[in-house]
Amino acid sequence: MLVEENEIIAMHYDENPSYQLIQQNTGVDIQFIHPAAGTETEAFQLMLAGDLPDMILMSKGAWYTGDLAAMYEDGIIIDLLPYLDEYAPQYKSVIDHSELAQAQCYADGKVLGFYKVTHADKMPYVRVNTNKDWLTEMGVAEPKTIAEYEAYFDWILKNKEGVTPIFIGTFTNTGSMEMNLFTGAFDFLYSWYVTKEDATKAAYWANAPEYKEYLTLMNSWYNKGYLGKDFMGMTLTEAQAQFDAGKIGCIVDSVDATYSRVQESANLFNVTNLPYMRKEADSVLGSGLAATPVGDGGEWVTVVTSACKNPELAIQYLNYGYTYEGSLIFTFGVEGTHWNWGEDGLPKFTDEILHNPKGMTISNVSYALKIHFGAKYCYPDDIGHPGTASNTTALRIRTMWKGDTNEQNWLQLPPVKLTAEESAERSELMAQVDTYAKEMMIKFITGAEPLENFEAYVEEVNEYGLTEAIEITQGALDRFLGK
Repeated sequence: MLVEENEIIAMHYDENPSYQLIQQNTGVDIQFIHPAAGTETEAFQLMLAGDLPDMILMSKGAWYTGDLAAMYEDGIIIDLLPYLDEYAPQYKSVIDHSELAQAQCYADGKVLGFYKVTHADKMPYVRVNTNKDWLTEMGVAEPKTIAEYEAYFDWILKNKEGVTPIFIGTFTNTGSMEMNLFTGAFDFLYSWYVTKEDATKAAYWANAPEYKEYLTLMNSWYNKGYLGKDFMGMTLTEAQAQFDAGKIGCIVDSVDATYSRVQESANLFNVTNLPYMRKEADSVLGSGLAATPVGDGGEWVTVVTSACKNPELAIQYLNYGYTYEGSLIFTFGVEGTHWNWGEDGLPKFTDEILHNPKGMTISNVSYALKIHFGAKYCYPDDIGHPGTASNTTALRIRTMWKGDTNEQNWLQLPPVKLTAEESAERSELMAQVDTYAKEMMIKFITGAEPLENFEAYVEEVNEYGLTEAIEITQGALDRFLGK
């Protein structure tokens, strides 16, 4: 049995032709259990209180306090390492490929899950998107510095009546990838990170000394009308509609999806995206997307539970996604239907994926016809992502800042490992910290809380438990560095 998140598709995974082929090729019949969309966490907790399935595809760190190490200690999942040499040699080869992969996939001498892994370079897909025709009308290239961004925003307010210059998101709900497009200019990340001054020192955004300067900028943007007074109440879908209608000048969103929606499909206007914001043109940023084997901190992972009566078969089945044959099915779908070999020797998606006759979007087909989540080796997006693989313009849009050597990754926290006790303690502390810190972020940005009170806020957020949480993270970093 396998529990999966039903995030995009309305169909059952039993109907997914790629899963059908995988079951046929492995000889393993899978019974899928789908929680209702939006109820994943609750369904997960109910499942733990009842009968465990054989395997679980789960959101790592989000559904169980203490993460996988705690699940193992609590007897819910098993250590896979004793089985890998015989039953999952391809997966073991993939995670042993580099020291960084080992650091991400091994935990205290154990392997507790099957991760999505790639050793290919990654391409940042979230940036600030804008109307290229407006930049041409203004007579400037894509803005890069804070001053250039603000000059563009001022031009929009002056020349485009009723247009909000930029939509970043709801701040408190937006992801670190989106926020780091701006926090990187101030040498901190909207997550755990290592400091610019000392790469052996762990830090967190909520009490970072540089955070006040960032808030000062966001508060000025709010006061000047760059953000729009209703920025907290607008969803991304609503903002996309406003951007497409020319009512928002810039939107933080997927660059190739924006191009596909605005320019390729509807031909509304020409779009472009902007480099990461920085103070000076030659500023070196540490907030670029790091090319780690397990992306996004290994958020999605497949585990084998202690209830599985045949773990050898389960592990052998999961290994299929790391074999050459299996990885092609996971990434591209069914050969001859969803893809064919191109003249350059690379897989090429067919119109069943790119221009689905039933009207499914690229996102829909990624879940319904091929397999987006799951235990698999991932191919680079320039051949494995339908939105860029067969569209040279979309690929150019995605990679137009690839040569910017000033976008680096040195702020990223290495893949440290917390013990089950540490993870549980830090999670409990951070639940309070994040709630308070995010509430105060909005107050500082809107001016409801004067920035003169920032130091008092830092004292308060530290008392909520952030000091202890940083100490826990520092201990894990010290172990990782061999201190």
